[in-house]
Amino acid sequence: MRVEPQFNIFNLTNANDVVPAYLETGRFEPRPSLPTLSNAMDVGHPSNFVRRLWLYGGDREAMRRDVTGCRFSDDDVRATIKRVYEDHGYLLDPHSAIAVAAARRAGGDPAVPMIALACAHPAKFPAAVERATGVHPPLPPELSDLYDRPERRTVLPKDLAAIERFIVERARPVAAPAGAQGGV
Repeated sequence: MRVEPQFNIFNLTNANDVVPAYLETGRFEPRPSLPTLSNAMDVGHPSNFVRRLWLYGGDREAMRRDVTGCRFSDDDVRATIKRVYEDHGYLLDPHSAIAVAAARRAGGDPAVPMIALACAHPAKFPAAVERATGVHPPLPPELSDLYDRPERRTVLPKDLAAIERFIVERARPVAAPAGAQGGV
């Protein structure tokens, strides 16, 4: 049996739920950001929203056919981090917890995979992860000595040519991953 791919965009947010509110009400009402555990999502005035409106010709109903708005509280985030740790022994960061919570809420056909991408390491949010699980997330091995490393900084003049020179002198070529199309 072949399963046809299904496509839906989930606009996931925390308490800064301007886009899900628009999808529900048709009113785009930016506001000051509220601080949350998933701080990269703390956006009360999403600047990319105008592009999205343009892509849909300003048609909210057309957008709603493709985009599902979901909002999750800090309590939802902590509960998801805890549940995933208890069920699977995996520590989620707060942002990835929102993706997992949305995947679980979406439900759907169990024969169709739902992909939730982890977008940060839990050690970047040690207090939130430890509060949810009782476990302090360790740094990954390649960063285990991070706090022992000397800080490095270079002060540059406010001069574009000097900044460009600094970058070019230190740039290293990056190989494209195997099978990648084009260059990096």
